[in-house]
Amino acid sequence: MDQHAARLNRSAAALGLKATMAVENIVGLARDGAKKFDGKTALYVRPMYWAEGDGPSAILTDPETTRFCLCLYE
Repeated sequence: MDQHAARLNRSAAALGLKATMAVENIVGLARDGAKKFDGKTALYVRPMYWAEGDGPSAILTDPETTRFCLCLYE
C-alpha cells in the first residue's frame, strides 16, 4: 500500500496537481477503512486526486485546488 500511495503522489506531481496527503496518512486511512470490512473479502483501494480550479489553460489546472478522495470497494 505504501508503494501505491507513493505512486499516487508522484503521478499527481507529474500531472501538475499538489499532493495534499502524506504517504503515511494515505496508508493509515486505507488501513482504518479496511477494518470496516470483514477481513475476508478482497478490497480494491482507490486513492485519487483531482483539481477543481482552472489554471493557465483549459488542460492545466490550479494545483492549489487539488482535492483527495480514498475509496475502498469489495
